[in-house]
Amino acid sequence: MSQVSSAHALSPAGLYPLGNPARCNHGQVCECAPEAAESGLLGTIGGRVFVSQLVTDFYQAIGKFMATEDVADHQKQQTRQAQFLCHALAEQAEPVYSSRAQFLAQGLSPTLFTALLEYFEAHLVELGYPATFSDQLTRMAGDLYARSHAKRAIAS
Repeated sequence: MSQVSSAHALSPAGLYPLGNPARCNHGQVCECAPEAAESGLLGTIGGRVFVSQLVTDFYQAIGKFMATEDVADHQKQQTRQAQFLCHALAEQAEPVYSSRAQFLAQGLSPTLFTALLEYFEAHLVELGYPATFSDQLTRMAGDLYARSHAKRAIAS
């Protein structure tokens, strides 16, 4: 079962219908096309706006407990993690998918990213998405991050 069709089968009925993948000038489904933001799994959960708001909420919650010296990295992590999550859930052809993920994974704090994924999964369940669907999305993003991190370690 494909990634998109399995997501469609698991998503709450009537919420965020899947659209057709957008094609850019270079002929690939890509983040540079605005319509791509709302296709596939990303579109199923509400698109970039939803993911960005969720990441912002996460950082506002943990920001209260961060040391002053950690706040400087706060905004960079927030932006990069939102981009990575959107990318992980957007439909995109290889090798662009893995290459961009590897680029976006640079500089991400593994600890903060893991905490964000836990927050993300719990929030999806609170919104009524099945636990299996929420788990699938977080595992997909986590696995992409792990593969990107492993490729960076090998390249170093």
